[in-house]
Amino acid sequence: MLSAQTILDSFAVTDLGQTRASNEDSVVIVVSAENPERGTLLVLADGLGGHNAGEVASRMVTAELPACYFHRSGSNYLDDLVRSVSEVNSLVHSAGREDGERLGMCTTLVSALIVNQYLVFLNVGDSRGYLIRNQRVVHRTKDHSLTGNGSAAQKHRNRHVMSHVLTQAIGPHPTVFPDITIRKIVAGDLILLTSDGLTDVATDEEIVEIALSERVSEAAQRLVELAKKNGSTDNISVVLSQVVQVSDSSSFQIHMNYLHRYLVVDPR
Repeated sequence: MLSAQTILDSFAVTDLGQTRASNEDSVVIVVSAENPERGTLLVLADGLGGHNAGEVASRMVTAELPACYFHRSGSNYLDDLVRSVSEVNSLVHSAGREDGERLGMCTTLVSALIVNQYLVFLNVGDSRGYLIRNQRVVHRTKDHSLTGNGSAAQKHRNRHVMSHVLTQAIGPHPTVFPDITIRKIVAGDLILLTSDGLTDVATDEEIVEIALSERVSEAAQRLVELAKKNGSTDNISVVLSQVVQVSDSSSFQIHMNYLHRYLVVDPR
């Protein structure tokens, strides 16, 4: 008898927004045909920097992170993911130093890796990952910014006091220390990745209401429209994935020696 596999219904959208001349966000959903056991990887990056540098940085992340992760052959998927992020950070950092017009280019990163019964959030910067269950947010990633996980109203009040200064990003420094959270998933869970083009202008309650209202493709598009309606002046990106079925297998290797430096484990 064949064991059940984890099945996701996923959709990604990125939008220029209402005021920007270029889109520095980038999104991707990847499942490897050669290595399906390595799971599904959702990635969202929000680039920063002049002369299109932010656009370059974010697209490097969405292209290189899946390539690095899925090309690895180890059984320790979490270790492979973290090492892949470190490798991509080095690539962006080196590219910024080699091109004077792109010096200091960087990007946020939020990703979700779904393997069997487990979800791994990995984030650097202030793009967010949400796990929505039973019509409420049961996990939200931590912003790496001076204001932390402020509400949309709080960010509006603080907009003149460096509310978007990041304490971590991909690219500015040779090393990076992402936050990681591990959760067990159940059928019906919604996994959401989004840039601050949405979270700056929408409350968690507004986001959850729309995310639950329709199929993921329609809900993702409606979240973009919500950001525009609420006055977003940034690029807007959303990756939304619903857990349709969860694998019978609980296999997931986590035996990384230095994991304790930045890992939050929540097995619920």
